[in-house]
Amino acid sequence: MEKKNHSNSKTYFCALPWKHSFVNNGGEYQICCSGEEFNNYITNESGKIITISDNKSLSEVLNSTFMKNFRLKMLEGKKPQECYRCLKTEELGGVSRREIENSNYSEQEINELMEQTGHDGEIITSVDSADYRLGNTCNLQCRMCNPRASSKWIQQYQELPSSVQDPDFSDLSLYMNLNWNQSEILLKEFRQKAKDLKRLHFGGGEPLLSQKMLEILDYCIKHNYAKNITLSYNTNLTKLPKKVLEAWKEFQGVKILASIDAVGELNDYIRYPSVWSDVHQNLRFLDDNFNQYNLKEILVSTTVQMNNIFHLESIYSYLKQFKNIVPLPNLILLFFPPYLSLKALPRSLRLLGLMRIKTIIKDYEAQIEPHYTYLLEGLKQVEKYLEEKVSAENIRLTEEFVVFSLAFDKGKKIDCLRFNPEFKSIFAKSPQGE
Repeated sequence: MEKKNHSNSKTYFCALPWKHSFVNNGGEYQICCSGEEFNNYITNESGKIITISDNKSLSEVLNSTFMKNFRLKMLEGKKPQECYRCLKTEELGGVSRREIENSNYSEQEINELMEQTGHDGEIITSVDSADYRLGNTCNLQCRMCNPRASSKWIQQYQELPSSVQDPDFSDLSLYMNLNWNQSEILLKEFRQKAKDLKRLHFGGGEPLLSQKMLEILDYCIKHNYAKNITLSYNTNLTKLPKKVLEAWKEFQGVKILASIDAVGELNDYIRYPSVWSDVHQNLRFLDDNFNQYNLKEILVSTTVQMNNIFHLESIYSYLKQFKNIVPLPNLILLFFPPYLSLKALPRSLRLLGLMRIKTIIKDYEAQIEPHYTYLLEGLKQVEKYLEEKVSAENIRLTEEFVVFSLAFDKGKKIDCLRFNPEFKSIFAKSPQGE
């Protein structure tokens, strides 16, 4: 992917607030998934979050006062706080979601979007990109996830020590029956967008288990929209339903972002209780049947965090065996929960993490194909993140990492130190680790 910016001295432009619609797990409208952790909910005049259940038109959502003001901020050159993930990625030298999205449009198209924006931020509302998280039904309890995105988290979340609980999940009843996606309003809402869509993305929960996702695909196929749409998924790849595979054949193409954070049992530890042999078998199946199921790209998406920072090289080695899968993973820095982020890595271990990252960069820098250099830049942003100054907050996060790990692992017959013996010293220092 060629890195494009499209910004000039007066703007910090991202195409998403103009051409994209994102619906999160609870049916809430947000600007995009990259900023979902940074309170980027679209709100009405009263400050209330707008949801699909409010039965608003596409124009009412995208031309809400909130969205009009948000676009004006960008055109005035302001960098919204909701865009922290992209801003941080760019600061560290990585390729941000903003830059990737802008690369889908020509310079002329970007200029037209800006020029056609009203003085108050109003736009003509037709989106060519849509993203849905159809509830929180999931078959995994990934340790960095939460009840909003995984139904498997609800039971244990309330058992975690209060110091590692997020106040946003204080009322777990909100996530026990996320059935907004069963309403006819969902398909009514989708119909407003379908004819203009070029890209349609589904995330989790686990999207390949969603019956509503299949209904949306069927609608696109029946109304002859599918041939114009490229599908994409964030999936844990533990399941590959036959009905989904067959539906893919009708679309312009399919892109898979396979959420894999390690190789072998460490992936199962992070993404509990996945079974690595199933994930590997499904990756192999997609690699062998790449053309049959209309696949355009399979990219391993790796969330870089405490539990895999010393094991990233194994993913690079693992990917060498495939013929159709992108040979480098897409590295995504974890920010939440902060005690699983690299901010929790003690100063004494950062040097070890840096050494291993530098080794991977050295091994792949000379041999990587030009259109995959953005994936190498992902490694370099991890390197820069590890080089940031350690503060008192980092020490607190290290302690919370131990508290969380012990609480999460309890009763599961799994042990952090089995996979990360490097952490023995920090567990020994903690009263909970004795």
